[in-house]
Amino acid sequence: MKTLLEKALKVSDSAEIYERMVQSTSISILLGEVQGIESEKKTEISLRIVKDRKLGAGIATDRNDDTLVSRALISLTHQKSEAEPFPNAPISEVESYSEIVKEMTTETLVA
Repeated sequence: MKTLLEKALKVSDSAEIYERMVQSTSISILLGEVQGIESEKKTEISLRIVKDRKLGAGIATDRNDDTLVSRALISLTHQKSEAEPFPNAPISEVESYSEIVKEMTTETLVA
C-alpha cells in the first residue's frame, strides 16, 4: 500500500487509499433442507487523487494493479468541479466487524 501511495503522490497533489476486505457466506435452503453453500472473499482497493484541484478515482481488486494510478488520472480529466485536498492523517486500521460473527463457522450457520 505504501508503494501505491508513493506512486500516486508522484503524479498528484494529494492521494487517499481505502482498502476493504469482505468475506461472505450464502446458504440456500428449500423446504428446510440445505441446497447449497457459497463462500466468497474479496479485496477492494480504492484510490482517490487530487491534481490541479480536480478529483480522480480508480478501483481495483488487486493491490499490485499497475493501472490503478493511471486510471485515477484519466478519471479526473473530465472533472469540472473543484476538489479539496485530503487531510493529512496517519494511517489507521478500521475494524468493522463483530468478534462473535468472526468466530462463526459455516457449520454454526447451517445448524
